[in-house]
Amino acid sequence: MVENTVYEKDLLAEHGLSLYIEFNSENYLFDSGQGLVLEHNAEQLDIDLTELDALILSHGHYDHTGGVQRLLELNEDLDVYAHPDFKIERFSKKRQRLVPVSYQGPEIKNLHKIKSDREIAKNLFLTGEIKAAKDYLNNKYQQKVKGKLGVDKFNDDISLFVQSEQGLVIILGCSHKGIINIVEEIIKKSGENKIDKIIGGMHLKNADDEKLQNIANYFQTININSIYPLHCSGKKASYFLKERLGDKIKFAGVGDSI
Repeated sequence: MVENTVYEKDLLAEHGLSLYIEFNSENYLFDSGQGLVLEHNAEQLDIDLTELDALILSHGHYDHTGGVQRLLELNEDLDVYAHPDFKIERFSKKRQRLVPVSYQGPEIKNLHKIKSDREIAKNLFLTGEIKAAKDYLNNKYQQKVKGKLGVDKFNDDISLFVQSEQGLVIILGCSHKGIINIVEEIIKKSGENKIDKIIGGMHLKNADDEKLQNIANYFQTININSIYPLHCSGKKASYFLKERLGDKIKFAGVGDSI
């Protein structure tokens, strides 16, 4: 639905992410992009946004929550799943100044707050908060709590996973808590170590070669069929992983079906 790249006629791209998920006769939207192209792409792809069963928000950044207001205008009773901290005021350091990157949408009538792992439909789970080492988080992101600025802890960074006959399918927003941390936590929570697919943002755009090699080494040690790096994963990181993991790395953009 929404991604940074597009190669299909009549569809549009933006810096953002929104994945349309059909599962067990239900229709879910995972994130909503910036909101600039969501409705246009849905119309072109014959997806009726008024028929969504639920919206899942991976975290509170503008490029994942910008379409929420329009979705609520289409259906004010829409069920929305998100961590309770997703509305915290947030900033990113750019050119020595703080730029707001927070959720800007309205109050949500049917908000389901996800702080710990929860099965929201049969075999479809949300992780809740993911643990990460204190020194892991990149301090270019700031959050304001009770009027005070501090390093953004990204407690609201949640992911989705499905238990299928082929193995786990893991859906990521931006992986601010670290792709390895997230996958390890999901393996632990699910009790399943066979992974069919990992799909989504991995926040590796500015990662150095050492970090990328560590991630490649990790993916080589686990039982996984395919990986789709999207959105904030970065071109360099995606091709770095492709060189080392071969056909396990798949590329996709707006309009592609997985």
